Amino acid sequence: MLVLTGVAFVAGIVTALSPCILPILPLVLAGSATGSGRRPFAIVAGLVASFTAFTLAATALLSALGLPNDLLRNIAIAAVFVVGLGLVFPRIADVVARPFRAAGRWAPTEAGGGFLLGASIGVLCTPCAGPIIAAIATVAATQRFSFSAVVITLSYALGVGLVLLGVALAARRGFGLTAVRRKAPVIRPLLGTVLVAVAVVMLLGLDLGLRTRIPEYTRAFQRLERANAVEDAIAGLLGNEAVEDRTLRDFGPAPEFEGITD
Repeated sequence: MLVLTGVAFVAGIVTALSPCILPILPLVLAGSATGSGRRPFAIVAGLVASFTAFTLAATALLSALGLPNDLLRNIAIAAVFVVGLGLVFPRIADVVARPFRAAGRWAPTEAGGGFLLGASIGVLCTPCAGPIIAAIATVAATQRFSFSAVVITLSYALGVGLVLLGVALAARRGFGLTAVRRKAPVIRPLLGTVLVAVAVVMLLGLDLGLRTRIPEYTRAFQRLERANAVEDAIAGLLGNEAVEDRTLRDFGPAPEFEGITD
């Protein structure tokens, strides 16, 4: 499990650098640009937590309740849309923040709102297909949860989150905190507009085809996932026996097709 956990972390980093992450990148950047210094960390924490939980449990949860598969995605899009409107219209932010203030006095621009936005982004995050994420999806689909599956999924999510956190912190430094605070009345509506626009794009499903239009430039880094030791570890995660003999046996010439004319 140790090998697969480490490779999953690296695979998450590679995913965060691939075209798959482009649809959610504006959400992370816009959400992290304002608020306190804790906000980017709260967004990434929410992303990692929700990605780990929903990647493993969403299939079982929706099947048990008889709900459509795209329900969680639609709820997440709605949450992003509301957060964006809250940045554009402060009155909406006040209404949305009331339950949080009653529970823990979280303001919509602080850690509470950041975690909520990050949790929504985690649901919307659709990683590029690879052996590890495919194995995790198989485990989730068969509902054969294990401690190993949780650790590996969490490690993958941490890899994605680490890169996005670095991007968010770099963006905040690029904006300049002093300038952001000084121009907050102008910047916040602009960032809110970005969130609303991305939510609309996702609601229309336009984000799903974005990564197919951009050349895959991280394929060379994904070879690590196809190493023999990693494939054996994935087989163990799926409950399959490790493949010892990787060469195909020679059974001689294939027989002619017969009895197929009907």
